[in-house]
Formats: sequence, C-alpha cells, structure tokens
Amino acid sequence: MFAVALAVMLYPSHLWWVGWAAAVNRINNASAVAAQMGIWDPERFPDGPDARKADVLRSLELMRERRLSMFGEPGYALWSSQWREPALLLPPQSGLWLHAMSEFRNDDGRRVVRIEGVLPRSGPLPQDAVIALVAAGGGLRGMAKPSFFEPDETLPRRITGLRPGFDGYLIDPQPGETFELLIIAADAQTALVRFPIPQGAIP
Repeated sequence: MFAVALAVMLYPSHLWWVGWAAAVNRINNASAVAAQMGIWDPERFPDGPDARKADVLRSLELMRERRLSMFGEPGYALWSSQWREPALLLPPQSGLWLHAMSEFRNDDGRRVVRIEGVLPRSGPLPQDAVIALVAAGGGLRGMAKPSFFEPDETLPRRITGLRPGFDGYLIDPQPGETFELLIIAADAQTALVRFPIPQGAIP
C-alpha cells in the first residue's frame, strides 16, 4: 500500500521531469539544425555575458572543422554539398501538418522562417534519415530534425501511438513558391517519404 501511495505522490514530479527533458531535447535539436544550416537564431543561441555570440560562433566553427556532433550527421553533409534530387522519388503522400512559427533575418540578410510540423505516421523515423524542404522548381531550401512526439489520434493507436514532430528552418521563401518535404535516406539517394507542403502553410 505504501508503494502505491508513494507512486501516486511522485507521479506529478515525474511528469514535470519528463516534460522538462522533452523541452530541452526539442531546443537542442532545433539549435542543431540552425548550426548545420549556418543560421544564427537569436531565440535559440545565447548572446550574453556568459556566452558571447562571437565565442559561440567560434566554437561552432571548430566543431564544423572537425565534423563533431551535429556536423558529423548526414543532414550537414546534405546541406553542405551540392543539392541533387534523390534518384528515387516515391509518389507524394498526404497528411503532413506544418506551421510557420515566426521569422527573422539571418546575418547575411536572408529571410529565415522557423517551422514546426508533425508527420502523419506513428513510430520513429529511420535512423540517420534527413528531413529536407525542397522548392518545387528544385533546390534544397530548408531542413528539420525530429524533436518531439504528438499522440496519434487515429484508431487503433490512440492510446500508445506517437507521431514524430519536427522543428527546422526554411530559407528565403518567395510569394507563390511551393515546397515539398522529403525524408531522405542517409545515402541521399532515396526519398523514403514525400509530402507536399500545404498551401498557405508558409506565408
């Protein structure tokens, strides 16, 4: 009986720690995408007495030179290389939810749009897969990383199913442009999944 009572008392504390860890993971993954793309996001990178912008940029440059952390991932290899459309493109699927959160100007003057979204499928993405945002006319214009999970409201997975959510950035979208979201295998040769980005999702 005591064990049950203790578990009940500790449950709110456990939920708080789970929520805190999930929030930290989401911030870390979003910051990693920004670093891979060479974006300085003032909402996600520090610039204060304890960590000046110049020092953070220098640390990121050293990591980039040595291909450490996020710079050793397939996403950075894809972004830093010349874009080539995957040789295998599957038919587009529906059900993607994507939202443009806010925007800012990067240090080089380009418009940068912060995005978040949720994929319509349950379960984790394939290991080392890359989420890429591609303009309909060709060209890699953004990336994202899985950063959170949303409950799957479709039966019969309503109780246990989780759909992967992601955070990322889109570079300099223009009025009337259309985009697709591709989930690309680590070898960059195959688009495992392909979603048209809904009209109006990007202002």
